[in-house]
Amino acid sequence: MTPAAADLIIRPVRAEEYERLGKLLVAAYAALPGMPQPDEQPDYYAMLANVAARAARPALTVFVATNAAGDILGSIDFIDDMRHYGSGGPASTISDAGGVRLLGVDGAHRGRGTGKALADL
Repeated sequence: MTPAAADLIIRPVRAEEYERLGKLLVAAYAALPGMPQPDEQPDYYAMLANVAARAARPALTVFVATNAAGDILGSIDFIDDMRHYGSGGPASTISDAGGVRLLGVDGAHRGRGTGKALADL
C-alpha cells in the first residue's frame, strides 16, 4: 500500500455525503477516455448521481475512501448477494456470490492507491 493509501479511511457512505459523492462519481466517469458523456447516457449518469437509491438497497453497501480531513476521495459499491444486483443479466442468477460495482476516484487523487485500497476491501 502506498503511503497515501495508508492514510485512507474506508467506511460506508453517510447520508449527508450522498450528493457530494454523486457529483464526484459523475465527474470521474465523464472524465474517463472514451466514456459516453452525461448528455449521451443521461440514465446511467442519473444512476451514478443517485447514491441514496443505491445505499438504500439492502444487499448493497456504498463504501467511501476519505482522508483525515473528511474529504471524499473515491468510492465503490459492494453487493453482498448477487441475486440483488438488479441488472437483469446472468450475474443475478449466481448463488453464493458477491460483487463490486462503480469504483470511482476523484481525478485529483488518482494514482495514489485510493482505487486499489477500495478494491482490496
